[in-house]
Amino acid sequence: MNTAERERQDRQWAEEGLWLNHYHYMLQAVGMAMIHCLVWRTAGTDEVLTLDEMAKFASRYDNEHPLDEGQFFMITNEGAIGLSPGVEYLTQWLFVPMEPGTERDRLEQAFWDKMEAQETLELVAQQQTQARQSAFDADETMLVEDPEETVVAMTPPPMPPKTPKE
Repeated sequence: MNTAERERQDRQWAEEGLWLNHYHYMLQAVGMAMIHCLVWRTAGTDEVLTLDEMAKFASRYDNEHPLDEGQFFMITNEGAIGLSPGVEYLTQWLFVPMEPGTERDRLEQAFWDKMEAQETLELVAQQQTQARQSAFDADETMLVEDPEETVVAMTPPPMPPKTPKE
């Protein structure tokens, strides 16, 4: 299958996924399930997976285990993710939402804290980039970089000539 055919097939599967709630890639299913849930348990075990871990797992799974013809992933309104052999009632549930409680609340809060920290880092990086650009654009400004922080230092104006004392 060439690249154009592959892209056409992926678009078709993505559209079907939205209409039918059937996803050809686990990563698509995780993306839709995260609307309902941020923390899952592996079905039949107590292994907990957060959204970050699920995304990494799904990406690896999609690369290593392409689905057979007719198979699809589906999600429930609660965010459970299952693999169907082609008919919904035979779906094997792989991941179920973690039950409500303090542990789930803690994991969800840790996720939101991490997202907030990442947004802060991106904002700081953007501000540093703008400061660097401003420093290079201005003639009398130079950028002094310190491993701990970036500082914009202004070059002092020239001193007036000294007048001799009488």
